[in-house]
Amino acid sequence: MSTLTTAQREDIFSYFSDLYKDAYGSRPRFNFYLLSDEELKAEHDHLVKIVEANEIREAQQQAENYIAFKKHLRDVCRMCNCKRKQAMRFILDSYGLLESKDYEFLCYHFGLNYSVANEMKRY
Repeated sequence: MSTLTTAQREDIFSYFSDLYKDAYGSRPRFNFYLLSDEELKAEHDHLVKIVEANEIREAQQQAENYIAFKKHLRDVCRMCNCKRKQAMRFILDSYGLLESKDYEFLCYHFGLNYSVANEMKRY
């Protein structure tokens, strides 16, 4: 059973609030300083596991959303009898984004990874 040094505890405290927010979506309402070393290590390990699980779920959801978006794009192409580039223009226009070409907003709206914005720009 090892004991954390004061510097190690301070390092952990410096990012615990962010880690907690990543795990639960809000800042913690309790004082981490009151935890023992063992409780602090256990809480840290628990939060890391939750964040990792959240990241896996988010990536899976983004993959499903990407498939749905591609289907939506194909549906617009079929409806309008047009190519992807024109269909993308119609989608942008439907959200009032034709002038700004805010592809990142579309990624947010459709729950896509923001890297998809670069793909959208190529349409």
